[in-house]
Amino acid sequence: MNELLIEALGPFQLPLANKFYRGEGSKMRARRDEQVWIARLDGKIVAALRFRSCGGWQTAFGGSYPDSGEPISRDWLDGQWLLGVFTATDYRNRGIARALISAGIAKAGGPVWLFCQPNLGSFYSRLGFGAALTLPEPLASRLESYRRSQQLDAWVWLEDAKTPGHQRHQDTSLG
Repeated sequence: MNELLIEALGPFQLPLANKFYRGEGSKMRARRDEQVWIARLDGKIVAALRFRSCGGWQTAFGGSYPDSGEPISRDWLDGQWLLGVFTATDYRNRGIARALISAGIAKAGGPVWLFCQPNLGSFYSRLGFGAALTLPEPLASRLESYRRSQQLDAWVWLEDAKTPGHQRHQDTSLG
């Protein structure tokens, strides 16, 4: 594989991501209120993802951390909702999505939530995501709505393992 370039797009560059999504037959679209990241190979966009801010969303969990019983020092969590992860068909299974997601979450700050089909859980687990036991209310409502038409699981990646609502998975089938 040639050199992979990963970058965050500025607001005026969002049409590049939308052109990529359209060209791959995806209905996904980048919005101005999202942070969009792309991966390029030989100058061609081969993958994209989006983050939408969850800043100020109140946690659905209240009181204390589930493992220790230690009081939660804040009632509000900042974080990001990861969505629109897409790799061009001809470039899948090369580690591009993994590199793109890793670069994005390194800059995200705070927890990162996502919804995915159950068959993708092991992929996200290898990236450090765990099953989300609780969600900020707006995400919980969206997940409930989405589950009316498709099967989805909620996952979360955390900078701070003490953040409530997280359970890491141990995937022993992977080296």
